Amino acid sequence: MTGPTGQYTVSPEAVRSIVGNVGGIIMQTMNTVLDLEKMIVAPASFATIGTAVASANTQLQTRQVTALRSLLSLLQKVNDLVKTSVDAYDTADQAVATGYGGQATPAGTTPSAALWSSPTATQVAARAVGA
Repeated sequence: MTGPTGQYTVSPEAVRSIVGNVGGIIMQTMNTVLDLEKMIVAPASFATIGTAVASANTQLQTRQVTALRSLLSLLQKVNDLVKTSVDAYDTADQAVATGYGGQATPAGTTPSAALWSSPTATQVAARAVGA
């Protein structure tokens, strides 16, 4: 996301949360595909209305399963790429912080949380109030 100063930031925790949510959608899609594959109607069930309907039903089910499998594959690839991207961003962000002589922010914390838990936080706050 771009802030008011044009600075680009990413919250790895938020992106990983999204990856987890997409993972849940992937599992639901996989269950739907498996359920759809089980719902085979025996061609004999169509005896009264003909083999054309039985054939159309089989083709429709095959197309639905194929489409859902394609969606599932795409979701898995996107999810993997997003996770790889956020992991690389996090690693690069920590390397930049270390390169500038700072310390990388531990996962799950924000830079401001690290600042305010330091011993000099009250001094910074007092100066800010005084200014």
